Amino acid sequence: MPGRASAQQRRSPSRATSKYDYTEISKVELSSADDYKVNFYGVIIDATFPYQFIQNKSNEKLFMCVLKVVDPSHYAKGEFAQLIMYAYKFEDLPIVQRLGDVIRVHRATIRKY
Repeated sequence: MPGRASAQQRRSPSRATSKYDYTEISKVELSSADDYKVNFYGVIIDATFPYQFIQNKSNEKLFMCVLKVVDPSHYAKGEFAQLIMYAYKFEDLPIVQRLGDVIRVHRATIRKY
């Protein structure tokens, strides 16, 4: 049909380049610098419901959620990464509906405990 654009010409200009570079969890380098941020995808294998706790240092009330995530680089070894998220509001934390959901994490600080 004349005048019809092909699929390649109809791509959205906003999806032309990716804003984030994603790394595998096993290839993340541990750093002592707090400004080192990591972006990754993971499959949730365990999760807690967000709960409130009082931070000892400043007596602030925060909400916390703990997730265990894997990706193909960790799954084969039987390892997982523990993702701990903090927020001032309950609504800012994810509520996991099903195990096996995929989560995309941006600008995470990686620490080893």
